[in-house]
Amino acid sequence: MNESDLRIADNLRFLRMYSGASQEQIASAAGVSRNMYVRYEAGLSVPSIDKINALARFFEVSVDTLTERDLPAASRSDITSITPRSVLKDIIGNYESLSIISRKVIIEEVHMLQDMERKLYG
Repeated sequence: MNESDLRIADNLRFLRMYSGASQEQIASAAGVSRNMYVRYEAGLSVPSIDKINALARFFEVSVDTLTERDLPAASRSDITSITPRSVLKDIIGNYESLSIISRKVIIEEVHMLQDMERKLYG
Protein backbone atom coordinates (compact mmCIF):
# COMPACT_ATOMS: atom_id res chain seq x y z
CA MET A 1 0.00 0.00 0.00
CA ASN A 2 1.30 3.42 -0.89
CA GLU A 3 0.38 6.81 0.55
CA SER A 4 -2.31 7.41 -2.09
CA ASP A 5 -4.01 4.08 -1.30
CA LEU A 6 -4.08 4.92 2.41
CA ARG A 7 -5.48 8.38 1.62
CA ILE A 8 -8.37 6.76 -0.26
CA ALA A 9 -9.05 4.49 2.73
CA ASP A 10 -8.98 7.45 5.15
CA ASN A 11 -11.22 9.51 2.86
CA LEU A 12 -13.75 6.69 2.50
CA ARG A 13 -13.99 6.34 6.30
CA PHE A 14 -14.27 10.10 6.70
CA LEU A 15 -16.97 10.47 4.03
CA ARG A 16 -18.98 7.56 5.43
CA MET A 17 -18.95 9.02 8.91
CA TYR A 18 -19.60 12.52 7.63
CA SER A 19 -22.51 11.44 5.44
CA GLY A 20 -24.07 9.09 8.00
CA ALA A 21 -24.36 6.35 5.38
CA SER A 22 -23.86 2.74 6.38
CA GLN A 23 -21.16 0.51 4.94
CA GLU A 24 -23.93 -1.61 3.42
CA GLN A 25 -25.44 1.39 1.60
CA ILE A 26 -22.08 2.47 0.23
CA ALA A 27 -21.09 -1.06 -0.80
CA SER A 28 -24.39 -1.48 -2.62
CA ALA A 29 -23.91 1.81 -4.49
CA ALA A 30 -20.39 0.75 -5.49
CA GLY A 31 -21.54 -2.72 -6.54
CA VAL A 32 -19.37 -4.59 -4.05
CA SER A 33 -19.99 -6.68 -0.96
CA ARG A 34 -19.89 -5.05 2.47
CA ASN A 35 -16.77 -7.14 3.23
CA MET A 36 -14.99 -5.70 0.20
CA TYR A 37 -15.98 -2.16 1.16
CA VAL A 38 -14.63 -2.78 4.67
CA ARG A 39 -11.35 -3.82 3.04
CA TYR A 40 -11.32 -0.52 1.11
CA GLU A 41 -11.76 1.46 4.33
CA ALA A 42 -9.10 -0.58 6.11
CA GLY A 43 -6.63 -0.01 3.28
CA LEU A 44 -6.40 -3.75 2.62
CA SER A 45 -7.76 -3.44 -0.93
CA VAL A 46 -7.82 -0.57 -3.39
CA PRO A 47 -11.00 0.09 -5.36
CA SER A 48 -10.75 -0.16 -9.13
CA ILE A 49 -11.32 2.96 -11.23
CA ASP A 50 -14.96 2.07 -11.89
CA LYS A 51 -15.53 1.53 -8.15
CA ILE A 52 -13.81 4.84 -7.35
CA ASN A 53 -16.12 6.56 -9.84
CA ALA A 54 -19.18 4.91 -8.23
CA LEU A 55 -18.00 5.90 -4.74
CA ALA A 56 -17.35 9.50 -5.81
CA ARG A 57 -20.87 9.65 -7.30
CA PHE A 58 -22.37 8.20 -4.12
CA PHE A 59 -20.65 10.80 -1.92
CA GLU A 60 -21.22 13.55 -4.52
CA VAL A 61 -17.54 14.48 -4.64
CA SER A 62 -15.04 14.52 -7.46
CA VAL A 63 -12.68 11.61 -8.03
CA ASP A 64 -9.83 14.01 -7.22
CA THR A 65 -11.41 14.85 -3.88
CA LEU A 66 -11.78 11.16 -3.06
CA THR A 67 -8.29 10.16 -4.14
CA GLU A 68 -6.07 13.21 -3.65
CA ARG A 69 -7.32 15.39 -0.79
CA ASP A 70 -6.57 14.75 2.87
CA LEU A 71 -10.20 15.10 3.96
CA PRO A 72 -9.78 14.23 7.65
CA ALA A 73 -7.30 17.12 7.96
CA ALA A 74 -9.43 19.53 5.89
CA SER A 75 -10.48 22.79 7.45
CA ARG A 76 -14.12 23.36 8.37
CA SER A 77 -14.62 25.56 5.30
CA ASP A 78 -13.25 22.81 3.07
CA ILE A 79 -15.64 20.31 4.62
CA THR A 80 -18.69 22.38 3.68
CA SER A 81 -17.54 22.27 0.09
CA ILE A 82 -17.79 18.45 0.13
CA THR A 83 -21.12 18.23 1.92
CA PRO A 84 -23.38 16.05 -0.21
CA ARG A 85 -26.31 18.03 -1.57
CA SER A 86 -28.68 15.27 -0.50
CA VAL A 87 -27.64 15.72 3.15
CA LEU A 88 -28.21 19.47 2.93
CA LYS A 89 -31.61 18.96 1.29
CA ASP A 90 -32.58 16.53 4.05
CA ILE A 91 -31.52 18.96 6.77
CA ILE A 92 -33.44 21.83 5.17
CA GLY A 93 -36.51 19.67 4.62
CA ASN A 94 -36.52 18.55 8.25
CA TYR A 95 -35.99 22.11 9.47
CA GLU A 96 -38.85 23.43 7.34
CA SER A 97 -41.23 20.82 8.76
CA LEU A 98 -40.67 22.07 12.33
CA SER A 99 -42.75 24.55 14.29
CA ILE A 100 -41.49 28.12 14.75
CA ILE A 101 -40.59 27.34 18.37
CA SER A 102 -38.52 24.30 17.39
CA ARG A 103 -36.78 26.32 14.68
CA LYS A 104 -35.80 28.95 17.26
CA VAL A 105 -34.37 26.24 19.53
CA ILE A 106 -32.29 24.87 16.65
CA ILE A 107 -30.99 28.34 15.76
CA GLU A 108 -30.00 28.92 19.39
CA GLU A 109 -28.21 25.54 19.49
CA VAL A 110 -26.37 26.32 16.25
CA HIS A 111 -25.20 29.65 17.66
CA MET A 112 -24.03 27.90 20.82
CA LEU A 113 -22.07 25.35 18.74
CA GLN A 114 -20.55 28.14 16.65
CA ASP A 115 -19.41 29.94 19.79
CA MET A 116 -17.95 26.73 21.18
CA GLU A 117 -16.07 26.02 17.92
CA ARG A 118 -14.70 29.58 17.83
CA LYS A 119 -13.31 29.04 21.32
CA LEU A 120 -11.82 25.67 20.36
CA TYR A 121 -10.50 26.45 16.90
CA GLY A 122 -10.05 30.21 17.02
